[in-house]
Amino acid sequence: MIRHLRGVALVAVMALPLRAQSTGSLIGTVVDAATGTPLRGADIRIDAGARAATTDTAGEYRIRGIASGPHTVTVTFVGYRLSRREQVIIRADEVTRADVRMAPVAVELATLTAVGVQDPILDPLAPSTVQRISAEDLRRLPVSSL
Repeated sequence: MIRHLRGVALVAVMALPLRAQSTGSLIGTVVDAATGTPLRGADIRIDAGARAATTDTAGEYRIRGIASGPHTVTVTFVGYRLSRREQVIIRADEVTRADVRMAPVAVELATLTAVGVQDPILDPLAPSTVQRISAEDLRRLPVSSL
């Protein structure tokens, strides 16, 4: 019985290094394709969000602990076209580099209409020495004490 337990323990201990070496890392830099400027705050996702990172001020990112094998890397940033790379191979115990150049794209916004309402009591264009407030104006103010 003790020999059997020793055998099981030995197999379990030997399997630990194998599991630790079955993952790799992904690093890279995200830049503007037109200017080469690093893009700070771009989102990098592995396999639709299984693992994710955000670029730092230099546009660099690092994702550790990615399972070995082929993965899809998706990079998004507001004002830039989505970048997707299929079949990025991550090898066990290695660092894979995937630099991304993102193309700017115009973002269409909905129409915005600003409506201004002029204050009937205070004229914003009149200097403070000319403002006139009557007793009736004070009674209409939405406050209970002054």
